[in-house]
Amino acid sequence: MNTAMKIKCVTCGALVEEGSVICGNCGRVLAPRQQAQPMQTRPIQSVRQTNQMQYERRYQNYGNYSVPPAYSHRQPPPEPRSRKGGRSRLAPVIGWLIALTVVAVLVVIAYAAVRVYLVKRSGYDFGLNDKIKLPSSTYSEAFDRYFTDGKWDFSFKKNAVTFKGKDDRGREFKLVFGRRGGQTVVTELTINGKAPTTDVNDIMANYVMGMFMA
Repeated sequence: MNTAMKIKCVTCGALVEEGSVICGNCGRVLAPRQQAQPMQTRPIQSVRQTNQMQYERRYQNYGNYSVPPAYSHRQPPPEPRSRKGGRSRLAPVIGWLIALTVVAVLVVIAYAAVRVYLVKRSGYDFGLNDKIKLPSSTYSEAFDRYFTDGKWDFSFKKNAVTFKGKDDRGREFKLVFGRRGGQTVVTELTINGKAPTTDVNDIMANYVMGMFMA
């Protein structure tokens, strides 16, 4: 293969070998000052370079992906799915669930506190003579006088107000309150873990009335 450089004749434009003095086409003398610069032939692009250019053009269609420095036969990665949308949809639901839970807890606490308050401020009509006046008019006043220490509470299991306390003889009392005949009464009574009676009228007449008279 002839790899000699070619120059162009300024007269006829024919290509002659570099260093020739006479143009083989027109016969003119090729003066050194008239010799043209060697033609720059454009190298043929390799298949790899062509594929790289096509690869870059395809990458531009996928948005803001950075073009890798070398061509790879792998397909361009798909656009990643954002999880932000899914989380943003769940966030309000989770927020509402937390808010409802907090509200439910507060409602339950408020319900128990109101029930305890109402029982403490309640009294009982023992049917005594009008001339007989009891020292205490409410359960709160009576228990404060009768017991050396005590605690009001609310039993969610029984849905009832309870009271636990000790008298001056060290006996442990537990009372459970309810409603009978439109009045607040003690429906259950235990002393040192034992129930002396289960009759509500007997509890009120023989035990609770003595607490109101203390």
